[in-house]
Amino acid sequence: MTGFGFSEQSFYNYTENLQIGSFLVLGKDVCELFKPSMTDELFCSGGNNATPGFGDAGGPAVLENTFIGIILTERTQPERTMNWFTNIGSYVEWINEYIINT
Repeated sequence: MTGFGFSEQSFYNYTENLQIGSFLVLGKDVCELFKPSMTDELFCSGGNNATPGFGDAGGPAVLENTFIGIILTERTQPERTMNWFTNIGSYVEWINEYIINT
């Protein structure tokens, strides 16, 4: 994931340099433990690795040079360990229809 949101080093100032972080995508069964109403339109990551900072929502999640998600949540509370993303794969058909019709 990438973004210009706040970091621990600059909590009150947006960074001037694009921040890049790696994260582990968790299986749907694990994500459902934290959000029982989870649908295929979402995926989650967790753990103490990279997390979206305040201001990163709306940014990209990329896997092997493929845009796979949009950051939905920002790390605003240290105790929050789950990060949520819109699953772009669930919207490919709609995106393609929109592109073709414009």
